[in-house]
Amino acid sequence: MKCNFQDEAYQILNAEKSLITLNGKALFNGDIAPGLATISNGFVIVHGEKRQIYKGRKSRNPDGSVNFTTLELK
Repeated sequence: MKCNFQDEAYQILNAEKSLITLNGKALFNGDIAPGLATISNGFVIVHGEKRQIYKGRKSRNPDGSVNFTTLELK
């Protein structure tokens, strides 16, 4: 499946107040996981490198359909 991958290093605080470094975002057209209400873990392979999913977001259209999916990656 093709995506728009953006290399981007940034740091965030998690719920335990630990600093986490994220190193990219993958953007997909439509809903890549229609059977899941939310995407909160797993792995993807981008340019041959396995990356851990930190957070996923499904951006919806006004009619409720999914326009695109964003994955923030470690």
